[in-house]
Amino acid sequence: MALIDLKKAELIALCEENDLDTEGTKVELAERLGAVLSWDDVVEEVVEEVVEEVVEEVVEEDEDIEVYINNVFKKYLKRDATVNELNHYRKALTFHCNLTKENFVFGIKNSDEARSL
Repeated sequence: MALIDLKKAELIALCEENDLDTEGTKVELAERLGAVLSWDDVVEEVVEEVVEEVVEEVVEEDEDIEVYINNVFKKYLKRDATVNELNHYRKALTFHCNLTKENFVFGIKNSDEARSL
């Protein structure tokens, strides 16, 4: 994934955060940002933004993990998680602890299914 793969609104927000001109095409914005940011900085900012968005809009602290998983699926995939998906992600998030909520959301948001919507 490269800067040009971000949405124009995301590129504009990154330009604003870095005191850069926000006018122009996606290509121009990406080039402008590429001169001042490393891709690692951008990925970190996008992950933080996704996490904040999920915490604010989708998740309540005392919410059940299956409700959390379904809310993420509804938000980014416009559907409920299947029983198999619920079981898989519930185990990965709680029992095995090999997946963080942040990585789960980032993966769903950037999945082929979500991109095709």
